[in-house]
Amino acid sequence: MYKKALNAFFLKVHPDFFHHDVQQQTVNQNAVAQLNELLAWAREFKQGTLRPPPATTIAFTFYRRVDDADGKRDSSFAGAIRSGTDEEGVASTGAEGRPQESSFAKRGFLSPEGGQTALISSTFELPQGFVASEPNRGLVERSVNKFLRDLLRRAECIDSVTESLSVAEDDAAARREAKPLRRRPDPRLKNKKGSPSASKTLLDEASEAINTQWTLTSVPTIEELMDADHILLSKTLSPLQCSAALLTLRSYLGELHYEQWESMPLIIDDHWDIGVDITGGLTVPWDFTPIQFVSFLHQNADAVAKCRTAATAFATEVEQLITELCTALELDDVLVSCSHKEAVATLRLLHRNKELLHGYGLTNLTLELGMRHATRANGVVVINVAMQTTQELREWLQALSGKLDLQRKLYRVSKQMLETTMWHLKEFRDMVEPGGVDAFVNNDCTYAERLTWAKELFRVGPALAHWDWQEFTFLLGPELEVDWSRKQLLLPPNFDGDALVRYVEEVQQGAKEKEKEALLKASAMRRLTEEELRERAHAEDLQLSDDAGDASDAQFRQQMREDDPLVPGVQPMSEAMRNLYKQSSPHMEEYMSSSDNKVDPLSVERPLSHAVTFNSDTEAEEQLKWEGFYQDPYVDQMPTGDLDDLDHTYRLTNRWHREAAAKKLLEELQSTYGKKSRRFDYQKMGDVLEINNARVQPKGFPVLTRGMKPSDG
Repeated sequence: MYKKALNAFFLKVHPDFFHHDVQQQTVNQNAVAQLNELLAWAREFKQGTLRPPPATTIAFTFYRRVDDADGKRDSSFAGAIRSGTDEEGVASTGAEGRPQESSFAKRGFLSPEGGQTALISSTFELPQGFVASEPNRGLVERSVNKFLRDLLRRAECIDSVTESLSVAEDDAAARREAKPLRRRPDPRLKNKKGSPSASKTLLDEASEAINTQWTLTSVPTIEELMDADHILLSKTLSPLQCSAALLTLRSYLGELHYEQWESMPLIIDDHWDIGVDITGGLTVPWDFTPIQFVSFLHQNADAVAKCRTAATAFATEVEQLITELCTALELDDVLVSCSHKEAVATLRLLHRNKELLHGYGLTNLTLELGMRHATRANGVVVINVAMQTTQELREWLQALSGKLDLQRKLYRVSKQMLETTMWHLKEFRDMVEPGGVDAFVNNDCTYAERLTWAKELFRVGPALAHWDWQEFTFLLGPELEVDWSRKQLLLPPNFDGDALVRYVEEVQQGAKEKEKEALLKASAMRRLTEEELRERAHAEDLQLSDDAGDASDAQFRQQMREDDPLVPGVQPMSEAMRNLYKQSSPHMEEYMSSSDNKVDPLSVERPLSHAVTFNSDTEAEEQLKWEGFYQDPYVDQMPTGDLDDLDHTYRLTNRWHREAAAKKLLEELQSTYGKKSRRFDYQKMGDVLEINNARVQPKGFPVLTRGMKPSDG
């Protein structure tokens, strides 16, 4: 309900829109931080974390943008670009010439002179003597809502209807808090937390919006920049030079004033330059230092800002042209597989002739701008970027019109196959939980082969699920290759899932047998060593020891211990210690890791969740005690199991114990459900044995149907 007002407020005061004025940007950044802190505290306070507020009175000051000619803007983006371009090729920002576009598109056309601002102030206040306690949870939310309404009203972002609804919500909440209804509970409390039917207050929506839309831009990592193609390396550089440049960036990225070149690609080369190789690009030498980089930004601040504005304007134009084409022609996407500079002219041509494209039926597809006209087997239509005139476009459409029905069918089938493939991969990921699964790493496969591969993985998913695959990646490859060291399974499109399961079982069984043999060998070695030590001690007692034999035997034992100890680097333990270890951790050898080397394909099997037998630790403890798990095998020459059987039989046959157990159960039920609402003591032994049940007929009596009189005959 409040999202429209909150979004309008965000777009008027966001610090990124004030990059032309550092003082205004700083004021709004500080106000954003204050508001974020206040909303986070209020949200936690509402949820039950009763912390004191940052302050009982907080004054907020924002600069907001003022747009005077919103209603006079032309809706044609191309016309605005033609009329508002200055001699340098950068779009101008006159209020009367700007088109009606999104707020982020406006950022590209704003100049330091063109944006007008106004100062708004509002104050958040809590009553005097406020204490962070449970009764004040509603008071905090109403105070924050009142402050937010005042802030939105001063920013001219909230209408009277929405404001009155918020006031009515707060008044109703205050009345419920003062005099809670007896029979009608709060409708918001009936909805579970997080359900879509739960009503959200102004505080809730403001907290969500500030987390999702208004978070201040943080410095990304070097990996994120490279994934977004914002760091480009020149082909003339050696690998060593590229590594040095990337190391410098990784080490000092936080000190390079990222906010000044945020949306500009960084090109690593052997010289300094701005906007030469790529539109909006920043070229730096590979051996730059952070001081040189910051100095270069400072000395060329105007050129960098101008280049950044041009790049933002160019990107915004391309984005808006693609968006409007997709909306008008119901396209899924417009791909660009060539230079964006060349593609802009073709995009403008297509944008001007949207009605012509619609008339020829070029709809419900995906278009691609490339170096030639073509049609793909998956239904994508490729357009040559060399096409510049409407006449060429019309001739191409006439030649293509006969194939469009087939292309739409191919595209629909391909899209359905892709969606089915993604569904099977998602289900496989949920079942097996691998480190990764990718059916698109190999571009030589067709959609049908990818779908077959995903279905086969989905089919054998339950058989693979009881192993731990969290570090393994399943990839679609041209041929079968299982790389245990890199933890990758490359499977061809026609792989046999059952054979894969058998192979994994054999690997696991072989690893288990190998581990078992190693354990048996180590155990035998320890036993042999203990026997030799006992023989040696006996021989020394009899003074029959041979010095040379002692030295050779000691050397042999030491060599055997170093070659194959139970734990590498640890000497074998004594017989007494080994027995103590066995008593303290029985059957531990069965649960040890299944391989003796570090490169272990499947080191630990996943614990079986369905094998949990007990409802609680107490129940498990009682069961183990009953089975005599913690007791010695014999006590006073009588087996422990017999003693437990006697005790169990005594408790079953003794009336007092039965009554005590029933009383304990009754007390637990009454403590859970209350004593007055339900009575549990009405059930007698006759009810348990069904003596008092009218539906159970005694033996030897005629079967009587309830509600029917027996016949006289």
